[in-house]
Amino acid sequence: MLRVFPPGYKIVNRYLTDVSLRVKISLHFSLVFNLIYAAFKLISGVYYASFWYGADAIFYIVLSIARFLLIRHVRKNKNDSAAAFKQYRICGILIFGLNAAFVSAVYQIVNHQSKGYSYPGSLIYVVAIYTFYLITISVINMVKYHKQNNPVYSAQKALSLTKALVAMFALQTSMFASFGADETLERVMNIASGGVICFTIFAIAVMIIIRANQELGARNANE
Repeated sequence: MLRVFPPGYKIVNRYLTDVSLRVKISLHFSLVFNLIYAAFKLISGVYYASFWYGADAIFYIVLSIARFLLIRHVRKNKNDSAAAFKQYRICGILIFGLNAAFVSAVYQIVNHQSKGYSYPGSLIYVVAIYTFYLITISVINMVKYHKQNNPVYSAQKALSLTKALVAMFALQTSMFASFGADETLERVMNIASGGVICFTIFAIAVMIIIRANQELGARNANE
C-alpha cells in the first residue's frame, strides 16, 4: 500500500490510500449533513410559506434516502456485485425523484418570481468559490470512480454531482438576489441554466439505470 505520511500516521495513511474507507466516510458525513439541511429547509419552508424552500427540503430528503440505502448496502452486501448493481439502479430511480424536486423549484423561480438565497456582505463570493469547487471535484471523481467499475462508488459520486449542479443553480439565483438584474434577463438565465441542469440530471439517471440493467442482464445470462 502506498504510504503518503510517515508510519506513525496510520489512520491518515489509510484514509488517503483506501478508497473504500473514503467512500464510507463520505457517505456517512453526507447523510448527516443532508438530514440536517433538509430539516432546516423544511422548517424554513413552513415558517416562510416558501415553496422554494419546501422543494429544496424534498430534494435533500430524497438525497438522504439514496445515501442511506447505499450505506445499508455497504454494511450488508459489500461482496455481492449483483446486489450492488441493484442498489445502483435504485439510486438512478431516486435521482429521477431528485430531478422532479428540482424541476418544481425551477418552475417556482421562473413563473412566480420567487427569489433565491441572499447572502450578506462578501459571503456570496465564498459560496461561489465553494460551489465551483464542488462541481470540479464531483466531475473529477465521477470519471475516476467510473473506471473502477464499482457501482457503489459511482452512485455516491453521481449523487454528489447532482447536488453540485443544484448548488450551482442556487448560486445563480443568489447572485441575482444579491446584486439585482433585469427581470427579463434573470428569467431567461434561470430558464436556460435550470433547463440544462434538469436535462443533465435526467441523463445521469438514465445512464445509471441503463448500465445497471446491462450488468444485471449479463450476470443473469451467465448463470
